[in-house]
Amino acid sequence: MSWWQALLGFSAGLLISVVTTPVGVSGAVFLLPVQLSVLQVPNSAVTPTNLLFNVVATPGALLRYRERGHLGGPLTRLLVLGTLPGVVIGALVRVFLLPGPGVFRLLVVCLLFPLGLWLCVRTVRPARGHGALDGPSAPTITALAVAVGTVGGMYGIGGGSLLGPILVGRGLPVAQVAPAALATTFRGPGTLLTGSYAKDGSAGQGVARSG
Repeated sequence: MSWWQALLGFSAGLLISVVTTPVGVSGAVFLLPVQLSVLQVPNSAVTPTNLLFNVVATPGALLRYRERGHLGGPLTRLLVLGTLPGVVIGALVRVFLLPGPGVFRLLVVCLLFPLGLWLCVRTVRPARGHGALDGPSAPTITALAVAVGTVGGMYGIGGGSLLGPILVGRGLPVAQVAPAALATTFRGPGTLLTGSYAKDGSAGQGVARSG
């Protein structure tokens, strides 16, 4: 690992986490192209490195939300309980069914392109007020959390970047969605890091292996 890789990796992680955590996103999804294209991180280390980043980047914001009384409630419980099994399923799919680097890069494109397109559209054409919406039902939220958790387990992202826009677009306030999404971003990767990814020591070694 060269000095410029270490500096770039540190700077990218710091900048992304500072900008994204206030809105319930750890920013791991934005680290994917940095790791693959800039730092040349090996494919096998990208997912566990992202999971470790989620665990490190989110506790500060979670503590702040807890001090203000914004952490907890039924939304947080539904998202966490739904995301945990989804993350395990996604990790198994990633390890046993889609281990190759070519397939993984294709999956990254399939995730980042629609997400970037969504963000561009929402920026150019902001959504109208949703005051009349009651928000999704509890079963819908749970099913959504399982689906997002599965995607998160495959890519090594917490899922807040996917859950946030969907829930806010369905009428839930940002102040309620942000801490709940951030809690799922922390709990899901934390579960995997204590299990399958931690056992081979690959988490956190991505940049080191690229040197």
